[in-house]
Amino acid sequence: MVLSVRTLPKLLGTGLMVCAGGALLAQVAGIGAAGGGAAGWALPILLATIGLWLGGFLPDHVTALGFFALLLLFKLAPPEVVLSGFTSSALWLVLAGLVLGLAMEETGLAKRVATWGRGLEGLSYPRLVAAVCALGLAAIFFMPSATGRILMLLAIVGPLAVHLGYRPGTRGHTGLMLATAFGTFMPAFSVLPSNVPNMVLAGTLEKLTGHTLTFMDFLILHFPVLGLGRALAVWGLICLLYHDKPGPIEGEGVAAAGPMSSGEKRLTIILVVAVSLWVTDSLHHISPAWVALAGAVLCLTPGLGMLGRDSFKKINAAMLFHIAAVIGLGAVANKLGLGVWMAEAILGWMPLSGQGDFHDWAVLVIMPMLLGVLTTAPGVPAVLVPMSDVLAARSGFSVVSIAMLQVPGLSTILLPHQVPPLMAAIPVSGVAYHEFVRMCLLLAGIALVVLLPLDALWWMVLGKL
Repeated sequence: MVLSVRTLPKLLGTGLMVCAGGALLAQVAGIGAAGGGAAGWALPILLATIGLWLGGFLPDHVTALGFFALLLLFKLAPPEVVLSGFTSSALWLVLAGLVLGLAMEETGLAKRVATWGRGLEGLSYPRLVAAVCALGLAAIFFMPSATGRILMLLAIVGPLAVHLGYRPGTRGHTGLMLATAFGTFMPAFSVLPSNVPNMVLAGTLEKLTGHTLTFMDFLILHFPVLGLGRALAVWGLICLLYHDKPGPIEGEGVAAAGPMSSGEKRLTIILVVAVSLWVTDSLHHISPAWVALAGAVLCLTPGLGMLGRDSFKKINAAMLFHIAAVIGLGAVANKLGLGVWMAEAILGWMPLSGQGDFHDWAVLVIMPMLLGVLTTAPGVPAVLVPMSDVLAARSGFSVVSIAMLQVPGLSTILLPHQVPPLMAAIPVSGVAYHEFVRMCLLLAGIALVVLLPLDALWWMVLGKL
């Protein structure tokens, strides 16, 4: 088999399936994970689920439904944990985003928005990608919701790419969609309130230890390398892998002529109100998901001129089961203690020296990186923060430093399923899953070789290592 962007996920998926088989045999032999019991039986299911998604051996929604069925049929975890993805705001934000995106397309507003980028016509591909990454980086600071941020930017960049001659399915269009998703998500780990894992980390730390992470301390420690550095890495990879020349602007890339229709006007009002509420959610504390859902309901309401009665049939509902299962997977892993078991196993393989040196720094960065594959990124702080006192005693770092060390590892994403916002971007962007896998793995490789050593050096400069 020739190793390529399409075969690598299948190879990794096969490896995880083999690991699932090994975990099952260990459980049968009485040496299962986390002391056996429900956790020991659940681990093979979780590993097989990730492997099937990664390899694409079954349709994603079939794998997701199988995940639900096996865990519930054998009562390995409570239904409210297994099905927790369906009550997650992330899933409803994705559904609402799909509806709003469809409304933009069918009313013609998407094409009209694309004309705002006339000043970008004639830009070289690297400069266009740089503009997209810069927009995503700026959005981190005024729109905290990562999923909402990605969906909003995809709704803008998608039609803009078509207007500029990069049609769906072309290498250039794929690159711009990936630059939008990764360019606004990956650097966000360096800004405290800009994604869910950071907020779980800060909230859990304050609740359990009384220590508070401040915006500026967090920004100074992480943004120079993990923020700007990752943005540059995304830009470089996209330019290297997806550089393309624009084609001619054809039918669907041409802006709608004439005045705005009534449907466009109504949709514009809905979007302006929604974005305004998203940006100010720290003031009114209404989740962006519920704001977007209300907007989606208005778009679907017959008679308002935005979507027809049968438009909802165009929504890829199967993807929603995939996202719900991704969220449920992390919840099950934490509920059954698999996260703590894996963390202790990693420390057994790579014991801490207690000197607070580079070795301990590296171990405490690698641990959340690997742990996130099983628990997903939002679940990592829920596992490691309660262990902060123990990790501090074993390593020589302070409790706050232990928390801060989760960020370099958390932000090194190995696979898309670890972060629901990237999963949400897949159906909206129209980009194949294996392209997201490739970007995750390549960015992780750059992090291990370049960014994480630079980050350790930055910790030394600040006197924290």
